[in-house]
Amino acid sequence: MIIDTADTTTAKLTQLKNRGVTAIIRYDHRAANSFKQIHPAEARAIAAAGMQLGIVYEGPGSTPSYFTKAHGVADASYSLEQAPLRGQPKGSAVYFAVDFDPTLTQIRNGIVPYFEGVEQVFAGEGYRVGAYCSGLCAFHLKAIWPDILIWLTCSLGFAGTRAALTTKDFDLFQGTFNPLAHGCDKTLAGLSVDFDSPKTADHDWGAFIPWTTPVPLHNVAWLQGVLADQAGYKGALDGIVGPLTIAAMLTYVEMKEA
Repeated sequence: MIIDTADTTTAKLTQLKNRGVTAIIRYDHRAANSFKQIHPAEARAIAAAGMQLGIVYEGPGSTPSYFTKAHGVADASYSLEQAPLRGQPKGSAVYFAVDFDPTLTQIRNGIVPYFEGVEQVFAGEGYRVGAYCSGLCAFHLKAIWPDILIWLTCSLGFAGTRAALTTKDFDLFQGTFNPLAHGCDKTLAGLSVDFDSPKTADHDWGAFIPWTTPVPLHNVAWLQGVLADQAGYKGALDGIVGPLTIAAMLTYVEMKEA
């Protein structure tokens, strides 16, 4: 189970893990003393719990005028500075939030320049860029940056979002695929959370366990074969480090330490 929350999770990690949470998405925010900002102590606690961490930068993400190239550069520079402080390995992702339903003009004149700034800062740094946005916004961003990761917002009324869900043109969805269980604005272990769903159960959407070194991609399929034999791994041998692979890795380590 994946959740995102603006609340500090440190004191609730045992409860969250017991309720099936395997990954937590937390925030970067460069405003001084922002309550949303994840700090190294929380990242270490998440790592100690054996859980994954995802990162999203959200400033005034619901304000269309905020989206300029200069703000994209500033926000990405901040997240890049924070990455080593929370033990974020290369190959993982930082998402940048567009938390409104933009028009085509707003996408072209504001959001695209904003992500030009983000991509400029992240170029050559080894981290992946993601966008939290509507389906329409995602379509236009991927036309320019095909490798950008897409986290679709919970608001199904946003332009293009239902279509993107139907065509599976996303990496993560802020919601659930159960039509009877809306996944947003919930409470779990006393925290305000949204439930999130990857495109497939083992899909790599850019999460990480803090202060761990990812296995090189060309060795992952071999590792998955070992885990299938010795640690109950039941996913595909696809070379992708996803939640099932990580869970089996943790089981394997626990078996060896027992």
